[in-house]
Amino acid sequence: MSPDTKISEVRSTIDELLRGHAQALIGKDVDKALNLYSMEPVIRPNHADPVSGREALRSMFATWFQNVTILRLEYKTEELWVHGDMAVQIGTAEGTVQPVGGPPMVDRNNFMGIWIRDAEGHWRAHRNVFNSSLPLPAPSDIQ
Repeated sequence: MSPDTKISEVRSTIDELLRGHAQALIGKDVDKALNLYSMEPVIRPNHADPVSGREALRSMFATWFQNVTILRLEYKTEELWVHGDMAVQIGTAEGTVQPVGGPPMVDRNNFMGIWIRDAEGHWRAHRNVFNSSLPLPAPSDIQ
């Protein structure tokens, strides 16, 4: 198998995993959302401290789902490098979210992720960093 074929196969797998993850987030399914991640994940969400470990991530998802409904979410892989059982991904995410009691809002994010292949051969998100592509609201818009 050529390196380009391997990258294409891994990219296809990761893109499919992210489509499923988006559906889990839209469906507010904590267990399915958590299934994307390794046993020791660390994510660095926008405007928040890092979240380390599956239980902390479970709690974060549960809190999100109490406060926000994700109406639409699409991930796009822009770059992917595969090194054995590790892959590095750079991409974007765009979605529409609706805070409880608020109007729907569009958000766009850039992200970088490190994926690892687990003992069963499944790719899992291991480290992720997200940052919004949109400017912060003007001070007069913050209440």
